[in-house]
Amino acid sequence: MTVVGAEEVTRALGGHWHGTYGTARCPCHDDQKESLSITDGETATLFKCFAGCASGDIAKKLLAKPNGGGAELIHPEFGKPTYRHDYLDADGKLRFVVCRWEWPDREKELRPAVPTGQGWRWTLPKGPRPPYRLLQALAEPPEIGILIVEGEKKADIAAKLFLNWVVVGWSGGAAAWDKTDWSALPPGRRIAIWPDHDFPGIKAARGIAAKIP
Repeated sequence: MTVVGAEEVTRALGGHWHGTYGTARCPCHDDQKESLSITDGETATLFKCFAGCASGDIAKKLLAKPNGGGAELIHPEFGKPTYRHDYLDADGKLRFVVCRWEWPDREKELRPAVPTGQGWRWTLPKGPRPPYRLLQALAEPPEIGILIVEGEKKADIAAKLFLNWVVVGWSGGAAAWDKTDWSALPPGRRIAIWPDHDFPGIKAARGIAAKIP
């Protein structure tokens, strides 16, 4: 199961998130208003176009967007990821993804992948990386504070719990906090950093605090 949330899809389409659902212009017709509704289903993102476009056509259109060229993410050793976390820059361009595999009888695995236009390359992008959920942070009004946590899964869970904050994260764990371009966050915001409860996490939090615009 690959999990890409309705909120992430909404932001990528340049739409608006309303707490439990998103609205955006439908990619399947010349939409002059946000006639597409986007919600989270139990196992997939659900689409409803009020102009009548079929949800399957909408999903195919989104897969055709420039990223991995529509190629499915399948790792040669681990197969399909349990979770997929998209990292988009301030312009909404997909820079890379972090895939996560979970099993009941072994440790989790995490691997980054970069879109090539024809498929995926299992590596990290060159240069500074955008924070995870950057577009959500940029879309919120100035009075909404930013909560920074370690790990994509924690960020996704925290975003559902702390509704008065916009939650962001970073890739690579505590040792890689300095690989993220923290200057991409909107300046002048109220910031809270909630690291993992260990020495590397606290060290990372202090480093991030010194880089916040």
